[in-house]
Amino acid sequence: MAVDWNVLKADYLLHHELTFAALAEKYDVDLSHLGEVASREHWVEERALRSAQIHEKALAAAEINQVEELAEFDSDCLRQAKAILGTVSIVLAEHRKPHEIRSLAAAVEAAQRIGRLCLGAATQTTQQLPPPFDVEASRQRMFNEMLAAEDEAPSSDDPAAVQ
Repeated sequence: MAVDWNVLKADYLLHHELTFAALAEKYDVDLSHLGEVASREHWVEERALRSAQIHEKALAAAEINQVEELAEFDSDCLRQAKAILGTVSIVLAEHRKPHEIRSLAAAVEAAQRIGRLCLGAATQTTQQLPPPFDVEASRQRMFNEMLAAEDEAPSSDDPAAVQ
């Protein structure tokens, strides 16, 4: 009876749980002869290489799926952040109570963080820091205001100021 070694090899390569002994029994061939053919044709190495290639392809497919899912999730989050900001704008126009403003400010900050995360931007920059205090500019403004106040004050020489 002729043995189709291509069938045996394909079965061995496709089924990693299949041992040479099980393969020999399944196809009713001599185990030592099967070992000789497999060794000569490098079946074990081919199986390992094929397994590694399948593993790489599976990881690449999983990565693509994860990237697509993350992009869809981020897009949903960005839409939600924009909706929150729109709602905050409406409510802010209607309510002016301090506790409501604080709540709205927290909602805006949360929405901004969500949006920035979705766009891959840093979130630590969402809080606006005040500009550094410029002492010299402040002194100059005060001096200019004092001069302007003196110019606007009525002088004692002005007859209209005496009335």
